[in-house]
Amino acid sequence: MRHGETTANLVGVWQGWSNAAFSPTGADQVRRLASRLGGSAFDLVVSSDLGRASDTAAALGREFESDRRWRELHLGSWEGLTQDEITSLDAFEAIRNGGDVAFGGGETVTELVARVTEAFTELASRLDPGGRALVVSHGGALFGLVGAILGIDARGKLLRLTNTSMTTLRVGDEGTELVTYNDSAHLAQAPVRAEPDSTHVYLIRHGETEANVAGRWQGRQDGVLTDLGRAQAELLAPVLPQLDVLYTSALGRARDTASILAAVTGHRVDAVSGFEEIGFGDWEGLTSEEIGLLDPAGLAALVDGDDEPRGRSGETLAAAQARMRLAVEDLVGRHHGGAVGVVTHGGSMRALAIGLLGLPFAQRRRIAVVGNTAIGHLTSGASGLAIAAWNLAPHSSVPARP
Repeated sequence: MRHGETTANLVGVWQGWSNAAFSPTGADQVRRLASRLGGSAFDLVVSSDLGRASDTAAALGREFESDRRWRELHLGSWEGLTQDEITSLDAFEAIRNGGDVAFGGGETVTELVARVTEAFTELASRLDPGGRALVVSHGGALFGLVGAILGIDARGKLLRLTNTSMTTLRVGDEGTELVTYNDSAHLAQAPVRAEPDSTHVYLIRHGETEANVAGRWQGRQDGVLTDLGRAQAELLAPVLPQLDVLYTSALGRARDTASILAAVTGHRVDAVSGFEEIGFGDWEGLTSEEIGLLDPAGLAALVDGDDEPRGRSGETLAAAQARMRLAVEDLVGRHHGGAVGVVTHGGSMRALAIGLLGLPFAQRRRIAVVGNTAIGHLTSGASGLAIAAWNLAPHSSVPARP
């Protein structure tokens, strides 16, 4: 997680390895974060040794280790300058153009990423299977780590992290997966560092269905919400971000979820094309085990990293990416500067995210499918579409099934 807001953050001063005290907002953020974590258990708690991070860790009421590798980027002579002062420097032009140059004679981004990746890898190695660690660090350090985990230059693809936001990484046998990103649901208001006049698009996965419980690939089938699925939607409705409009995929499970949301929010719900689930062709309605018996070669090709049409007659991931992007861009054009909600589907949401991040098909599992009624927050500004936050569940007292 990122530390609480400081007085330097408040006025736009770049801190680097220098430090500043919490602003009143920052102190409130940390209190809210501590309340949200409550009795959550962690096997290890680690903090950057810089004051604003260690003060955040201490306020959580937990014993923690200090590790200087989790420090922010060292900015050298630029520390204490404002963003406007730094970006006006001739020396900053090389960095703006992608050069791996030491900031103010301090540290390069490559050096930053190397040390936080080393710290992350070592920390993960200390955990037993199923273990959990909590790290309190800094916006630049964590942004660099997430980019390294995904294998991308995250600039322009992910928004920068909000103070006290939480990002979850899950380490498994097949690599490390980004589960949640920039989750600040504990804050009364959760601002993101978007460009001026940005349009905000909140993609909402439908509630749990009977097919989800049975492990069946639904695709373009309508699906029926379970009691838990309806409860998820009912709890999400009052804590949804403030929306100007609400749309839904035409599939029944999405329409039913949107209707539950609209009953609380008062929105009119319109079905819109392009937000359907990935089409699974002949595999629809089957479990993975049944697909393996029906079409072992097709399933093996998908597992091995071939983006073939699902179920022979279904859809490719690339096709889902393209239609989802066009559908989002159409709504952005219709509601410029507004806040748009769309109830849609987990597979299509992840397909779009994979495309926005520029991940190859073989690396598609680097980002998790969102849980039922969880949210993916996108922004669209002058630089195009970007992911502001992923897999948000502000109503998480009723979780999705494992």
